Amino acid sequence: MELLEAIKWAGVVGEGGAGFPTYAKLDTRAECFIVNGAECEPLIETDKYLMRTFPDEIVAGTAAVSAHLGAKRTVIALKSKYKAESEALSRAIEKSGAAIEIVKMPAFYPAGDEHTMVYYVTGRSIPARGIPISVGCVVDNVGTMRSVYEALEGRPVTDKYLSVTGDVREPVMLRVPIGTYFRECVALAGTGLSEYAAVNGGPMMGLVLSEKEKIDAAVVTKTTGNILVLPPDHYLVERSKLKMQRIRLQRLHTVPLLHRPLPALAHRAGDGAPPGDARAVDGEPDKRRRGIRARLRRRDELLQLRDMRTLRLSDEPLAAPRQRILQRSIALARP
Repeated sequence: MELLEAIKWAGVVGEGGAGFPTYAKLDTRAECFIVNGAECEPLIETDKYLMRTFPDEIVAGTAAVSAHLGAKRTVIALKSKYKAESEALSRAIEKSGAAIEIVKMPAFYPAGDEHTMVYYVTGRSIPARGIPISVGCVVDNVGTMRSVYEALEGRPVTDKYLSVTGDVREPVMLRVPIGTYFRECVALAGTGLSEYAAVNGGPMMGLVLSEKEKIDAAVVTKTTGNILVLPPDHYLVERSKLKMQRIRLQRLHTVPLLHRPLPALAHRAGDGAPPGDARAVDGEPDKRRRGIRARLRRRDELLQLRDMRTLRLSDEPLAAPRQRILQRSIALARP
C-alpha cells in the first residue's frame, strides 16, 4: 500500500490541534519537511512523552514522509530545554541512519506556531493568509509522525495519548480510546474540586468548557492532546465568558491609563538622566516604587518618555474613540 493510501485508510489527521487530513497535506512536493516537537502551549505534556517513549517510530514515520515529499532537508524542531527528548531522538536517528536534523529552539511562546517555526528553521516568512507550502515547506506534528508509522504497519488511529493537568491530584499521561468522556479522564487523574471547568488544549488557545452539560458531553477526539482542569472561578474561565466586543473595549481602555500620569511627571530630570526617568511634581508623594510610575521607570518595558514627542496621527481614518485617545496622548506629550 502506498504512503498516502495507508494514511488515508488509517484515518491519520494532524495531531497538533488543527486536525487537517494528513493524506491531503502530504499530497505535494516540498523542499523542507519540518516535524514540530516544540509543544507550543504550556502545561501540555503529550508531545514530550511521545518523543521520549516512541523516538524510533517518530523517526521512521518522518523518514518515510520526507522521502515521499522529495525533501532536500528534514528537521525535527523542539525546544532546547527538552534535553531527554532531544537525546532520545538523536539516538533513534543515529540508529536508523536517516538524514534528519535536530533543531533546538529557544523556549518562548509561540515557538510551536508553524509560521514561527518555519522562519526559525529556514529564515523564510510565510505570507499573510499563507501556509508553509507557500515557501516550500511542510510542517507536521511528532504525534502525527507516530500515527503515520502505525498506518504503515497496518494499524488505524483508534486511540489517543493525552495529558491531564491543572487542578488535579496527579498530572497523568493517558492512552484512551477515541470517544472516551473527558470526565473519565479527569477521574483517573483525580481532583479535589466538586465542580470544575475543563480546557480542551492549553491555557492560551484551548477551548474552555465551563457549563456542566458541555463537560458531560465532551469526548476525546484525534486532536485532543491535553485536558486542563481549572476551578470554575479561574481567570481563564471568567474571561472566556466575555463577549468579544467587551474584550475589544478593554484593550482600548488600557491606552489612556498609560498616559494619565504624564502631567504629574512634567518636571523631567536633568539631561544626563536615562530615557524614561522623571521627577515627581513638588509636593506630590513619591510613588515611584508602586503603580504605573514604577513601571515607567523600567526601561524598555513600556514607553520611553523622551520619545513620546514623536507620536503622530495616522493619515488613515481612525475610529472616533481611538482618534480621541491619540490626540490626548499627543497633547500630553508636548512640552
